[in-house]
Amino acid sequence: GIWLTGDSVILGIKTKLAAQQPIALVNAKVGRQIDDLIKAVKEDGPKVPHSRIVLDVGNNNIITRDQMVQLMELIKNQPKIIVVNTAVPRVWRDKNDQIIADVVSNYPNAKLINWNDISTGHPEFFAPDGVHLEDNGSDVYVAAIVEALQSVGVNYSYKPGKPKTNREHLEEELGDTLAMIDILIEFGVVSPEKLEIAKQAKIEKLK
Repeated sequence: GIWLTGDSVILGIKTKLAAQQPIALVNAKVGRQIDDLIKAVKEDGPKVPHSRIVLDVGNNNIITRDQMVQLMELIKNQPKIIVVNTAVPRVWRDKNDQIIADVVSNYPNAKLINWNDISTGHPEFFAPDGVHLEDNGSDVYVAAIVEALQSVGVNYSYKPGKPKTNREHLEEELGDTLAMIDILIEFGVVSPEKLEIAKQAKIEKLK
């Protein structure tokens, strides 16, 4: 299965990717910066030594070449490495993407997904913060990952096991919604106080 790690963008697409590829491990966190990603990779690597790894990097702050090399050195022995760059509307985007491309190119078992190029000219892919993905954006993001995996020889005929119950589907969808609410609050897109007021008004209306 796939080892999936990174930040809230990866967190937001994990369910769609899991529907197409078996997942061995997910470790993604809202607001994660590269130092924390390096720490997570160091801890998780021994758990999934034979897994292909898919990760995103560079969304949440400036990265350095040394940090990117340190990250890649930790995962260089994974069978395949898929790295997704950043398209965030931040001052560090272009420099981060240059560092990511330069470092990834030194690893023959690694492939770069240029999400910045793929998403250019498609504002409809993004939520109002310009970072997190709308439904159609996550479809394209996942398709790019699956295509990259297939291009390096990963061709699962994935058949999930027992079908999920309606309750399990509902719980999964609600979990995704709650995660997105947390993300939007963290990035200041919505106010938790106003959300609470709106929630209480809705509850009263439904009584």
